[in-house]
Amino acid sequence: VFVSRNHEVNGNILYPQAGLLPGMGSFSRFKVVGGKLMKRDQSGNISTLIDSSMTISGYRIIDLQQPCVHWNAEKIVFAGIESRDSNWRIYEFNVITRRINKITFTDRNINLSQFGIAASKFLKYDDIDPVYLPDGKIIFASTRFPSLAFINSAQTTNLYIVDTLGANMYRFTTERNGGEKPTIDPESGKILYSRWWVNID
Repeated sequence: VFVSRNHEVNGNILYPQAGLLPGMGSFSRFKVVGGKLMKRDQSGNISTLIDSSMTISGYRIIDLQQPCVHWNAEKIVFAGIESRDSNWRIYEFNVITRRINKITFTDRNINLSQFGIAASKFLKYDDIDPVYLPDGKIIFASTRFPSLAFINSAQTTNLYIVDTLGANMYRFTTERNGGEKPTIDPESGKILYSRWWVNID
């Protein structure tokens, strides 16, 4: 399973000649370029599971990234977005029933007035990088916790854990400049993730 996403020229503010690499780095990780979820079978045949022309379970996903296949291979969790002016949320696609279950929503309950004029920076937040944990829950990166990186004032990510019903969510890290891209050691259950310190990557 993989995603096929569009490319946007002159998208990288530091290396415009290289264009944009959607989903990577603090500048382009939330960029909406359009994409689809693809499957390659053992014979090399490629088929589309989800694209913007489909409405599945009432959802029309116009772009998606970071798919992760469940341990039993019956479900795929991914970050998706339904319109260019909305936010990235976590969805689960059941390969057997071909239905989509939305895991995270725009439902954060927080008083942003404490941030004064900076409050507008935190009105929108995104959920990305979902990965299944061995116990069936999902870990993902999100800008739900209002925090800005000290170098470029980009919203910082932290890791959250949630069940597949979208309940019992809690923040797992307290990174000042960002924690994302989690992966799991299936034997030990240890979580490996990247931390952004003081460089552009």
